[in-house]
Amino acid sequence: MGKWLTMLPAGLVWGVLICMQAGCVGPGAVQPRPSWHQVKSGCFETREGRFFYGIGRAAGVRNPMLLRAAADNRARKELADVLEHYVLELAGTVPGNLDPNWATLAAGERRQILGTVARQAMRQAVICEHWNEPRDGALLSLCRLSLLDFKMVLSASGVLDDAMRSAMVSGAERVHTRLARKL
Repeated sequence: MGKWLTMLPAGLVWGVLICMQAGCVGPGAVQPRPSWHQVKSGCFETREGRFFYGIGRAAGVRNPMLLRAAADNRARKELADVLEHYVLELAGTVPGNLDPNWATLAAGERRQILGTVARQAMRQAVICEHWNEPRDGALLSLCRLSLLDFKMVLSASGVLDDAMRSAMVSGAERVHTRLARKL
């Protein structure tokens, strides 16, 4: 039997082995539940660090690619909402006398600047996990951004003046911890 296997092309042998292994974790196998599948989008502190989560759910779509795209897009939208809320909370902790120009801006202008910061941070977010809900076939997607990556984006942001940027970076961990405790 060993001689027969050596006469087969290596690619074919590897292909068969991969297919056999994939069959072991196919649709009939029970997938372990990820720790994030029952939480809502928000700020979280894990063993790996501090993160922002956006969790999207899609169901009822037969095409697997469209199902995944829908879940991913919803996860990104959820994370964008979390970041907008977080940035508003963070800006609210900065003393008003820090930047006189900030105080003279209309509320809409301030909100637009902070929205730009949130959109800049979204560029660093990644869809890092998927999970199929066995009960109804729904697909869940996890879009994640680390607080460290957020602080790096905030530090490099050109839409805030230096004093405001510095104050927001220094308060980022405190606000993240406070919002994580609310959940």
